[in-house]
Amino acid sequence: MSHEEVHDEFIAEDVTPNRPDETRGENGAPRRMLVREHRKIGRGAFGTVVQAYLTQDEQTWYGPFAIKKVPAQTEYKSRELQILRLTDHPNIVKLEYFFTHTSPKDNKVYQHLAMECLPETLQIEINRYTSNNLQLAIKHVKLYSYQIARGMLYLHALGICHRDIKPSNILVDPKTGVLKICDFGSAKRLEPNQPSISYICSRFYRAPELILGSTQYTTQVDIWGLGCVIGEMLIGRAIFQGQDP
Repeated sequence: MSHEEVHDEFIAEDVTPNRPDETRGENGAPRRMLVREHRKIGRGAFGTVVQAYLTQDEQTWYGPFAIKKVPAQTEYKSRELQILRLTDHPNIVKLEYFFTHTSPKDNKVYQHLAMECLPETLQIEINRYTSNNLQLAIKHVKLYSYQIARGMLYLHALGICHRDIKPSNILVDPKTGVLKICDFGSAKRLEPNQPSISYICSRFYRAPELILGSTQYTTQVDIWGLGCVIGEMLIGRAIFQGQDP
């Protein structure tokens, strides 16, 4: 999507560092900070994402961060926060801060997840090559595939199923080759014999068992998604296309 300029500012009263950083003088306690939103960089089923900076004194600014805003009353907001607070891996997007704030536009309370910000998504990189009638180099496909699998293995070891693996939920830095899985709005810790909804995961990347309505599935649905992503990196388009992604 195009980056929409926003330039909004507000004071957040309860900004909590996920893992206190001594270089920022953090001890883990919530603090009052000014949040300056710069531009909108994404929108999903459960919230919007803006690029923003944070400061306590308007002298030292931290960021940029990718801040995901989700209505505080939804079940997904607490689940996503719990999962992000649990994870710590080089191929999983890092949560830096979290806080709630009441929007003056609609008077609703939103949870804000301030995460590290990478330049673009894998979808953007694939599209850039495709629009120029080019393909990702095999060495890049291998590098990205390895990092996705590495991050996925870490999640699955924790019992976490992402449930929406696709190129737009994978962040990349083309200059360094670093890749991170993001957007845990659909993620869940799967429990044995506990049913889960089958209407999950974007259609082009949805595993057969989900399409067939299974509510007893495993983290293997993420492996299917990874296969679809690898195929898309190789041919420049989704390998299973339909009317609705």
